Amino acid sequence: MNYSLGKENNSSKNEEPCTNSNVKCYHVHKAILSVGPRRSDYFATLFKQSHLSEFATNTSHIQLEPSAADSFPALLDYIYTEKMIKFSAKNATALRHLAHYFGMRPLWKQASAFIRGDFSLDTAATYLSEAIVYHDEKLENASIAILAENIEEINRRTLTKLSPSSFERIFASPRLKCRSRKLSDIVLKYCQTQGGSVDMSLLMKCTRSEVMPSVSRKAALPLLKVAVAGEQKAGVDMSNTHNVLRARCVETCVEEWKETLAKPLMALECRDKNISRILGASSLEHRDLPLTIQVELLEKALCAAKVELDDVKAELLFREEQVEEFTKQGKSTGKSFE
Repeated sequence: MNYSLGKENNSSKNEEPCTNSNVKCYHVHKAILSVGPRRSDYFATLFKQSHLSEFATNTSHIQLEPSAADSFPALLDYIYTEKMIKFSAKNATALRHLAHYFGMRPLWKQASAFIRGDFSLDTAATYLSEAIVYHDEKLENASIAILAENIEEINRRTLTKLSPSSFERIFASPRLKCRSRKLSDIVLKYCQTQGGSVDMSLLMKCTRSEVMPSVSRKAALPLLKVAVAGEQKAGVDMSNTHNVLRARCVETCVEEWKETLAKPLMALECRDKNISRILGASSLEHRDLPLTIQVELLEKALCAAKVELDDVKAELLFREEQVEEFTKQGKSTGKSFE
């Protein structure tokens, strides 16, 4: 956003609309901007440069980021009055940037002190976004560190508002602390919210096996669909690669086959006894997957079910043998176990 700052000696400080919707004009006084305890060293120096075009036109055009543009009136109020600026997480970084840009050391110190006192897990995401805008690497790194260390405690809505690059940096941080399955829930929520902004590269970095060796039952099937969609969009096939998200999602779906695959089918059966309609129902979540993956899931689920059934049979057989043994012992001692 462009700001046109007109320096007029005989007018009061006020905002005046300009014909360009992206430009705001402020009429100010040279003496106030360049003199006194709250002066701007930038303007004090500028006003001495008679060879510059600004000297002839009494106008200075300044380009500012949106948050700095929003905070600019507060900066002028600070110069013109003795009022203290009302800092917040949303404006403190921008005001510190403006103070540095315009050479206002006292204001810079005030903004820095506020940020130090206000910086916390609750405000870190806001400070991260603003620090990126103003290239404040120290504040960026501090924000990434606290978010990575406490990612399980952060509000999901806050995380989903982060840019893909910021989200990736959190997951790449050595300070990242989070249970694997909880992490899979976080990634799923982010992908569902951001949609097309999450490419295959970001997805692979955030779900690498070192940080996410397993996925939660709740996230497994929808995250599998996200992974497959990402592969299709990127034009790659990772079906034969076992160290990727797809394999871990399939593994969890199979381990939890009763919940992820059987339960939805049983729910349909309760409402509709027609087997043909049930088997052809498109409302089942796994039906959105390519047929090859559907077959893979169901085949592995059948194998898992057979293993469970064999275990149950073995347990029943063992108990029957125990009952027979106790019965024989009872008869031999003249006691009844009925």
